[in-house]
Amino acid sequence: MPIRTWIALSLLAVPVAGQRLMVVSEFQRLRPDGQVALADRVETAHEFISPAIPRGGNLTVRLGVEVPHGMKYYLYVGQNPDDTAHCRLYQERYVQAGEEWLPNEITHVDLPHGAVLSSGQTVQSYLLDIKIPASTKPQRFRLEIQLNVGERWVIYPMEIRVRDLVVRGEPQTVANPIRVDQRADSALMVPLMGFACGTTWKKGDSQYRRGGDLITRNIMTDFLIAQARATEETRQAVIATILRAGGYRSREAFCARPYPVQAHAEWWLNVRKYLYQGLPVN
Repeated sequence: MPIRTWIALSLLAVPVAGQRLMVVSEFQRLRPDGQVALADRVETAHEFISPAIPRGGNLTVRLGVEVPHGMKYYLYVGQNPDDTAHCRLYQERYVQAGEEWLPNEITHVDLPHGAVLSSGQTVQSYLLDIKIPASTKPQRFRLEIQLNVGERWVIYPMEIRVRDLVVRGEPQTVANPIRVDQRADSALMVPLMGFACGTTWKKGDSQYRRGGDLITRNIMTDFLIAQARATEETRQAVIATILRAGGYRSREAFCARPYPVQAHAEWWLNVRKYLYQGLPVN
């Protein structure tokens, strides 16, 4: 959608009853009733206002679309400048896990995307995968996620900060062994054990079948950045900082007993602030 229309659309950005656009992290799975999965809930969820992304890296956010039943809705992504990022949208399919219905398998859908909620649904969950090409210059640009229902629009604006940092190389693939009833951040544990403890993993096939596959790819990309940061600090210092964000006392304590994670489900977002921007981890 042309950038010149954004100001006009913003006047219609206040959602009406039964029409809402939720934007949460990849670690907050949204149920078809609009609630966050019990295992993933945090006291205060992360807000995406001005996220930082390295060149060659990805930002994956989860979208929840709430609209009245029977009404067709459309999702758009607008950028200024146009085509700064490559965006792919994945629709999530729900499976029952105990007493909850949780998103699991994903299907790529084209943008703009139009759909109608299924019977019994209040919310449909999507994953928006935002890729910054490595050739992109460090800059700030505007990206808007736009929900249209009839004559109404709901707009979620973000100012994306493209960092000087460049992802060197391609992330290794890791098979995702987690169960749907586990916390969303469980998808990062096998790669983390490999990085911190030297354990091995089963190689994946680079196919994105579940939301956890995107999480695992993102974590493996983060470890490419961690390896680069280890040349400035030390590998031991980088590992210690990452594990401290998860609530672990030491590498030895983590490797001996990685589960359960002491920190909340979004703890890896604090790791990214350290890796991408050099911010301290408390």
